[in-house]
Amino acid sequence: MILIKLHYFLERVVYMSNLMKKIDKSNIIYIFLYCQPFIDLITSLMTRLLNLTITIGVVTRGLFLCILLFYTIFFTKTKFRKKTMYYFCTVFLFGIVYFFTKIDIFKISFLKVEFIYLFKYFYYPIVSLCIINCYHKLKLSREQINKIFTINAIVFSILILFPLITNIGFSSYAAGAYKGSIGWFYSANEIGAILTILFPYVYCLLNDGKFKRYIIVSLLLIFAMTAIGTKTAFLGMSLSEFVFFMYYVMNRKGENRVKKIVISLVIFVLSLVLIPSLPAISNLKNTIEINKINVEEVENVEHVKVPVSNSFDRKLNIIFSSRQFFLYDTISIYSKASLKDKLFGIGFVNRKSINDKKIQKLIEIDPLDIFFHYGIIGFILYFIPLVYIFFKSLYKVIKWKFRISFYQLLYLYSVALLIMISSIAGHILSAPAVSIYLAFSLILLYYDVNVVSKKKLKQNEITILALHLGYGGTEKYLSSLCKMLENDYKINIIVTYKVSEKPAFEFSDKIKIKYLIDEAPNRNNFLKAVKNKNVLNIFGEGIKAVKLLYNKRNKNISAIKKINSKYIITTRYFHNNLVGMYANDDIVKIATEHNFRKDDYKFAKKVVKSLKNFDYFVCVSKALKDFYIDKVKNTKCVFIPNVIDSLPSKYSNLNNTNLIHVGRFEEEKGQMDLLDVLSIVKKEIPNVKLFLIGDGSYNELLRKKVHDNGLDNNVIFTGFISKNEIEDYYLKSRLFVMTSYNESFGLVLIESMSYKVPAIAFDCASGANELLSNNVGVLVSDRNIKVMADNIICLLKDDDKIKEYSNTCYQYCKKYLLENVKKDWINLLIEK
Repeated sequence: MILIKLHYFLERVVYMSNLMKKIDKSNIIYIFLYCQPFIDLITSLMTRLLNLTITIGVVTRGLFLCILLFYTIFFTKTKFRKKTMYYFCTVFLFGIVYFFTKIDIFKISFLKVEFIYLFKYFYYPIVSLCIINCYHKLKLSREQINKIFTINAIVFSILILFPLITNIGFSSYAAGAYKGSIGWFYSANEIGAILTILFPYVYCLLNDGKFKRYIIVSLLLIFAMTAIGTKTAFLGMSLSEFVFFMYYVMNRKGENRVKKIVISLVIFVLSLVLIPSLPAISNLKNTIEINKINVEEVENVEHVKVPVSNSFDRKLNIIFSSRQFFLYDTISIYSKASLKDKLFGIGFVNRKSINDKKIQKLIEIDPLDIFFHYGIIGFILYFIPLVYIFFKSLYKVIKWKFRISFYQLLYLYSVALLIMISSIAGHILSAPAVSIYLAFSLILLYYDVNVVSKKKLKQNEITILALHLGYGGTEKYLSSLCKMLENDYKINIIVTYKVSEKPAFEFSDKIKIKYLIDEAPNRNNFLKAVKNKNVLNIFGEGIKAVKLLYNKRNKNISAIKKINSKYIITTRYFHNNLVGMYANDDIVKIATEHNFRKDDYKFAKKVVKSLKNFDYFVCVSKALKDFYIDKVKNTKCVFIPNVIDSLPSKYSNLNNTNLIHVGRFEEEKGQMDLLDVLSIVKKEIPNVKLFLIGDGSYNELLRKKVHDNGLDNNVIFTGFISKNEIEDYYLKSRLFVMTSYNESFGLVLIESMSYKVPAIAFDCASGANELLSNNVGVLVSDRNIKVMADNIICLLKDDDKIKEYSNTCYQYCKKYLLENVKKDWINLLIEK
């Protein structure tokens, strides 16, 4: 039965996953935001007329939260995801402990109240973290969100003013001397807070030069916010008018600056001149008058519920509207609570261990309510995302000496304003209807300050990240890639290590090369010190290695953050990880892969994991693409082969018995087996020669084996040599021999073909298998050394056969010419 239910659940997950892929997820976000005024309207009517606790607001916002959580957990791969998952798990564990500490009142009524508060309060941080993970993946538009918030402000205003004018709306206050109307909505404080956060977004119209629209909409909002009658709405509106007026005064480089200054000033003055007769000012005056009444007179005043016994409380009353008295009650309860209640909160329902009904009355100052009702641990947990995102953004703004754009000011001010309101009047963090706007404003702030480059991306520029520019297949690939693209794009190469005075392969003067570390890795020196058991050298080289590794990561991170090219191309998963985490999200990210370790699943897993947030994954062979295409999700996997720059002007005449091998001397290249093959060939052809071109960690082992097998006269070690020098060896060779265990493409095979030198290889190397099939070259199965030796002997003796292979491979290699492959890269780049 359990297995059947699990199977059904997994089927539902797969179904939802497929459904999510088909739907334009960003439209779900936009539609949900557009619906906010109408959700609040229907919720209000359901509450007032039907007295329901489970309303359309709870259902729709709860469903939206579930969809966001599902998408974040199963579909997003961002630098925030790991931290977000930790946070969600911690919140879940906190919730369990929270309820466990109140086990003495585990009743349905208790659970209902506590779950409702848990939903209302933790809605904001969870939605915020979901949005920060989904923002780039869903390609949410800052402009679209700004537009929606402006339209919502208009809708809210109309739904307040129309009922007021027609006298069919609800009053902001139940009774007494206070005046105000909230249209058909339910809570004056909530609607006032919503309009307070939406009011600054109306300035987007002014900033975009839509002056008439701005004047009409701002006046509409001014009358709506003052009609509500709350201090929060009126003071928030006035402060916003002042802040943006000052922004235009101080922003000397803005377009239509004078006009914006005049219009914003006129609106500010109008609101101050026209407002005194409206409810907001009347209520403010009324509050001040009430607080002048002596405590003895309070009993004769109906609408004053809390005695004001001293001048200090009278002053606080003007700001906090008697909330300080609820604070005093809550402090009294909290101070008597047990240690577990102080750590995990006193909760919202009275119980035996508390024994005070006043616990059910909130202070209506959000940070304080969170602190007392969710305890020290809950308070810290709750505010971690807000503090991290807001203060990280604020730090950047201070670092820039407050030289910020209009939108950065808009988001910074909106978030700061709501934080301030939540600390005075509440109804921000505790109300999903309001906190949803705070969540989006906070994420817009983060992305505009921390992610979006202050400069526009350079559309015709590519930045390539390389580990070094020494000898190697990847480095040769970069040289050819630059030659393909340098006439159409400006190319920068950021190189981690400088292993030689100049690059091993050719780069034109058009390419800008920057080295991050002016020295090479010291791995070989460290291993040599260990081998020699030299303690001082081991310590010295160890310290140097740690320093190099530290600089390798940190200097790359710093460089990546500064990139503002439209494209980034990487060559190793080390760079992929950093680019995915720290590069501007708007940059087109292209990872390339040159290593095919089909049996090394740990390596493959690292490569796949590193592709988070990448747009393309370019594989240099079809086999490599086939291997990864089912493993790589959310990144387009494409095949673009390696190239040869051009066909040489000279070719081998094949009139010799020389073999050639080009590559790094490493275990995976299989040169030890190559020498075993040569030993067999020598028995039949004593004067056979093998040109070993390259170097690496196996150099000494190979030289020892050559000597031990009596091959000193048959093997020529050249070390790393220039392209022209390699050409000389190709011209006097008859056959290229490859013994690699793994080879993603095998560019050296194509290079040998271009000199009309055919190749033989083991078929375990997928690149060789792909290139030498269909009689282009010779493939040997099962790494059979004897069979390879026999084939080499045959080809060294049979002139007709070697010439047949020579002509076939020469024609075949032309498809890999730079000019023929270039169009694939150009098409890839213009696709985005």
